[in-house]
Amino acid sequence: LNDDGVPAALGDDTYAHIPGGDGRGLYYCGRELGEEFIPDSDGQCGPLGGPQCPSCRRFQATVRPSLPAQPKERPRPAPPVAS
Repeated sequence: LNDDGVPAALGDDTYAHIPGGDGRGLYYCGRELGEEFIPDSDGQCGPLGGPQCPSCRRFQATVRPSLPAQPKERPRPAPPVAS
């Protein structure tokens, strides 16, 4: 159970072909919480891949600390160096 009391299960590689969609090793509760709670998503926590809800990110950190929780935002490329 995540800290909201909802069962969480491991995702899989079903959406690994989509950037940020690989759910292997990540826990998801499957709830539809909306984009305000799960930015850059369809508003649902997983259930197979993609962004995690805040509660599942916290659960991830306690259950599988060797696997990093997903970052809140995607890395951005460095700006070009002026010559």
